[in-house]
Amino acid sequence: MNQNLAVQNPFVGLRPFESADSLYYFGRRQQTRALLKQLNANRFVAVVGSSGSGKSSLVRAGLIPNLEAGFLVQDRDLWKIAIFKPGGSPLRNLAAAMLSVTGAPGTAATVNGLLETIRRQGSQALVRQVQTPLDSKEANLLVVVDQFEELFRFQQVRTTHVREEATEFVSMLLNLAAQKEIPVYVVLTMRSDFLGECDAFQGLPEAMNASQYLVPRLTRQQRREAVLGPIRLAGADITPRLTDRLLNESLDTRDDLPVLQHVLMQTWTMWAKDGQGPIDLVHYEKSGTIQHALSLHADEALAGLSDEHLAIAKRMFQALTETDASNRRIRRPTNLHEIVAVCGKKKAPEAVMALIARFNADHRNFLVVSPGATEDNPLLDISHESLIRQWKTLAAWVDEEAESARVYKRLAESAKLHAGGKAGYYREADLQVALDWQRQQQPNAEWAGRYHPEFELAAGFLKQSINKQKTNRSFVTSLLVCVCLCIYSWLTITATDDVSLATNSTLLPIIGTGMPADQVYLLLPLLLCSAYAYFLFYLQRLLLMLAHQPARPQEGRTLMDRLEQVGMYALAWFTVPITLVGLWICYLPRRDGTVTGLHVFLITLVFGLLLLFHRSIRQGHYDGLRTLWQVLKPAGVTGVLSIALVVGSLSFGAFHGIPARQLTLSRNPRAVVPWIFDKVGYDLFFDFKGASVSRLPDNYWCIASESDRLKSVRGAPLKKADLRYADVSAAFLVNANLRNADLRGARMRKSDFRMADLRGANLKGADLRQSHFRGADFREANLAGVNFAGTDLEEAKLGFADLKKSDFTDANLKGADLRCADLRGVSNLPIQDLANVKTLYRAEMDAALKKELQEMKGALFTKPSDPWHDMTTPYNKDKKDTCE
Repeated sequence: MNQNLAVQNPFVGLRPFESADSLYYFGRRQQTRALLKQLNANRFVAVVGSSGSGKSSLVRAGLIPNLEAGFLVQDRDLWKIAIFKPGGSPLRNLAAAMLSVTGAPGTAATVNGLLETIRRQGSQALVRQVQTPLDSKEANLLVVVDQFEELFRFQQVRTTHVREEATEFVSMLLNLAAQKEIPVYVVLTMRSDFLGECDAFQGLPEAMNASQYLVPRLTRQQRREAVLGPIRLAGADITPRLTDRLLNESLDTRDDLPVLQHVLMQTWTMWAKDGQGPIDLVHYEKSGTIQHALSLHADEALAGLSDEHLAIAKRMFQALTETDASNRRIRRPTNLHEIVAVCGKKKAPEAVMALIARFNADHRNFLVVSPGATEDNPLLDISHESLIRQWKTLAAWVDEEAESARVYKRLAESAKLHAGGKAGYYREADLQVALDWQRQQQPNAEWAGRYHPEFELAAGFLKQSINKQKTNRSFVTSLLVCVCLCIYSWLTITATDDVSLATNSTLLPIIGTGMPADQVYLLLPLLLCSAYAYFLFYLQRLLLMLAHQPARPQEGRTLMDRLEQVGMYALAWFTVPITLVGLWICYLPRRDGTVTGLHVFLITLVFGLLLLFHRSIRQGHYDGLRTLWQVLKPAGVTGVLSIALVVGSLSFGAFHGIPARQLTLSRNPRAVVPWIFDKVGYDLFFDFKGASVSRLPDNYWCIASESDRLKSVRGAPLKKADLRYADVSAAFLVNANLRNADLRGARMRKSDFRMADLRGANLKGADLRQSHFRGADFREANLAGVNFAGTDLEEAKLGFADLKKSDFTDANLKGADLRCADLRGVSNLPIQDLANVKTLYRAEMDAALKKELQEMKGALFTKPSDPWHDMTTPYNKDKKDTCE
C-alpha cells in the first residue's frame, strides 16, 4: 500500500481555513498580530479585502485561534464565538448565532421567539440573552459576520420590510460593539468593492473609518511559507523548481490564494497516488496547473451525469449565484427548498442532495451546507467566489442566468405596463427574444419569484402577444392571398376575350394552361370568397386586440391612428367585392345560368358582409359574429336584399336583353339593361369581328388541295353557344361546331363558315350577307328572315331548314341540298339559281314558284339518289322518315 495515501492532505482547497486548520495556516502571522492590535483598540473591526484575498481565513484560522490562546488578555480570557453570514434573513441568522453561544436549543420555535424579542426590544434583548452565560464563565463574545456584502444584495430588494430589517441589523451590530455592559467584539469581513455601498446605513461608514483593516496581498516570502509550511509539517517535501513555478504563476492569477490552495491540494493528491520522491512538476501538471486545475476538477464532477441531472446541476448553481447591479458575479446563499422548487423536477430533492455530495467529494468542497430556518431546509452556498470566476462552465451559466433574468424582468415590466394601459403587446423582435428565452429557460413561478413577482401576468402577456402575432401573420397572409387572387382574377379577366369565353376555353395567365372558362369563373369566385372570409375573420380579431390596447401607448400613436393604418389595409375590403363584380360582368355574355347565379349569390354575400362589418366597426363592436347579428337589423336585411335584387335583375336583363342599337328603349324594355352596360362602356354581346375563331394548323398554306386545307382547320367548339346579337362580321369560323347554337339577330357579314356545322342552330333574323357557307350544314336550322344577299351557299346542306321570308339576293346555291326545306315567302330567289341546287325534294314553297321550277327542271323534286343516312344523321328522326 502506498504510504503517502495515509498522510492527511494539509491543504484545504477552495474552502476557507477554519480554527481546526490553524496548524497549517502559514504566511499570515504579521497580519494576525495587526488585526489583534486593532481589535484590542476598538471592539468593532471591519476586515476588508478583494475577493480571494483571504479575509475569512484570516479571521477564522488566524484571529480566533489567537484569541482563544489568550493573545488578547484583559479581564477575561475565555471566548465565545458566534460566526454567521447575513444571508437572506440577517436578523434570524444573528438570533440563531446568539442562541448557539448560550447553549440554548436552536429550534425554529426558539429562534423565532428570540427574533420577535429582538424586533421589539432591539440590541438590549441580545445583551440580556448572552449576559448571564458570559458573566457566569467570565467570557468574551466575538461576533463574526462573514461575507457582510451579502447584506447589500439583500438590501437591494426594494421593499419596505427588507430595508427596515437590513437597517435594524446594522444598528444592532453597532450597538453591541458600543455597549459597555458585557465585552462584545464585532468583526465583519467584506469585499472591498462594496465599500461605496456602506453609506446606505446610518453610522456604518463612521464605524468603519474608525477601525478598518485592509487585508494586504502576501509577499513572495509569505507565499513561500504558505506553500512549504503545510508540506513540511505533513512530513513531505517539494522540489525548488515546483515551488518557484507556483510562486511565479500565482502572482499573475486572480484569486491567487484560493486557487493556489486548490492546485496544491490537487498536486498533493497526485503525488500521494504516485508515492515516490518529493512533490514535483509532473504531479503539478497532472493536476491541471494553476490556470486550469479548479475548472478541470469541477468539470470532473459533471462528467458522467445524465442530461436530467446535468440540467438540475445547472439550475442549482444558477440559483446559488447572481450578477449584481455592478455586473459582478457573486454568491447567493439559498435554501434547499427553493433550489428544489426552481429545478422543478420530480426527483429534484434526491438529485440535489446527491449533487451536493458529488461536489464536496474528492477534496472539492465546492458547496457549504449550513443550518437553515428548519432542520429539513438547510442553507446552501458556494464555498468561495473564486469558483464562479475560475470555473468556466459556471461562469457561462451565471452569465446565461443574468441574461435570462434580464429578459424576464423586461417581460414582466412590459406586462405590468400593458395591464395598466401604458404599453402594447410585444412585436416581432421582442417577441422572438421572449419565445427563445421561454423555450430555453422553461421558467416556473418559483424561479421567476426571485426576480419579479408578476410571473402569471408575464406568462399571460406573452401568450397574448403570441396570439396577436399569429393574428397579424394570418391577417397579412389572408390579405396577401386576397390581393394576389384579385390580381390573378383581373389578369384572367384581361386574358379572357369573347372568343375564349364563347368557346369555353380560357388560357390561364402566368401558368399558361388552358381550362374551360366555366370552371375558371366558378373556381376563382369561390377561392376569393374563402380568402375574403379568412381576411374578415382575422381583421375582426386584430381590431378586437387593438380595441384593448391603450388609448395612447408609449410611441404616442392613438388607437384611431392605428385603426387608420389598419384602414389602409382595409382598402382590400373593396378589392374582393369589386373583383367579383368584374368576374360577374366578364362572364355575363356567356349567359350561363349556373355560374352567373353563383356570382350573384357570392356578390350579395360579400357586399352584405362588408356592409355589416363596416357597420359593426362604426358602432364599436369587435367581438365576432354575435355582434354582427346584433347590428343585423331590418335596415341591414333590406340592404342585403337590395344588393341581391339589383345584381340578380341586371343578370336577368343581360340574359334576355336585346341590343339598344337595334331596338330603342321606347320600343322594347328588354334593351334597358344592355343600354345601361353600354353607357359604362361594356357590350353584353359577343364581338368576334375579324377574329380567327377556328384555328389554322401551322402547315395550312403548304397543303395543296383546298378541301384538304379546310379539313385541317380546327373548328371552334361553339356547340349550343348563346351568340344572340353577336357581331361575327369577317370572322374565320371554318369547320366551327355551332350545332344548336343561338345566333338570333347575329351580324355575320363577310364571315367564313365553310364546312361549319350549324345543324339545329337558330339564326332567325341574322345578317349573313356576303358570307361563305360552302359545304356548311344547316339542317333543321332556323333561318327564317335571314339575309343571304351575296352569300355563298354552294353545296350547303339546308335540309329541313326553315328559310321562310329569307332574302337570297345574289346568293350562290349551286349544289345546295334543300330537301324538305321551308322556302315559303323567300324573296329575291332567281329561278336560275334554284335550278343549280342539288335537290328540292319535298321542299315547301309557294305554289307558283314550285310550278315554274317543275316546268323548268322537274328532276329537282324527285327523290335524290343518295340516301339521307349517307349524310350526317339529322336531329329529328320523324322528319327524316317523312322526307324519305
